[in-house]
Amino acid sequence: MALTAMDIYKQLPKTNCGDCGVPTCLAFAMKLAQGQASLDECPHVTEDAAAALAGSSAPPMKTVTIGTGEHALDIGGQTVLFRHEETFRNPCGIAIQVNTSLPEEEMRERIETACNIKFDRVGMIFGLDLIALNDDEGSLPEAAKIAAEISTLPLVLMSDDPTTMREALEACSEGRPLIYAANADNFDEMAALAKEFDCPLAIRGQNLDELYELSEKAGEAGLEDLVLDSGAREPNAVLQSQTIIQRAAINEKIKPMGFPLN
Repeated sequence: MALTAMDIYKQLPKTNCGDCGVPTCLAFAMKLAQGQASLDECPHVTEDAAAALAGSSAPPMKTVTIGTGEHALDIGGQTVLFRHEETFRNPCGIAIQVNTSLPEEEMRERIETACNIKFDRVGMIFGLDLIALNDDEGSLPEAAKIAAEISTLPLVLMSDDPTTMREALEACSEGRPLIYAANADNFDEMAALAKEFDCPLAIRGQNLDELYELSEKAGEAGLEDLVLDSGAREPNAVLQSQTIIQRAAINEKIKPMGFPLN
């Protein structure tokens, strides 16, 4: 049973310090109960309280980190469905896809350019957040080794072949890349790689029913850092499927759907 705001309030320090961003501990407890805040936003909560409230106050959409260090990218963590209710906790990451069939010199040039590119949008300076290495000719391991040497950005490793993925992870797993992707055919092997190398895993279903089943299976396997791909590719279908997933996660609190989207 979900805890009420008063249940949560009893575990909070009751200092009304405002360090969590709201003026009182009771107001913070109410936000936690509604899934609009995370317990780690309170810097004064005790270990005992954190243990007592574990899981009950987690955001309905998990935050997943791709990469390590200062360029690591946090995605997900959303607590509301509409942007007018609250700003993005973790804005969408921007990635560039690099095909691994490119000649090495051209690949190096593209990766270096991707790491340094900046662009201005209405006075705000943006850069890329990820480099996605697309295995179009079975050369992902070599590309991963090159990218691990020169890239300052987190990587997405794109291959459906577990053997190829293992070789690529052996070259760059210290950078905690996103494994893309597990599907109904390769799920067991890809899930094992995600656990072995401690990397986030993207799950791709052919439809929402299959995606739900795969996500539920991943949870049973102990995987917590997931990224969901509905399999939709046409713009209208993508919008529809992602809306359904986010409503299921945020409004209905359906746990297998409570992960960031690709």
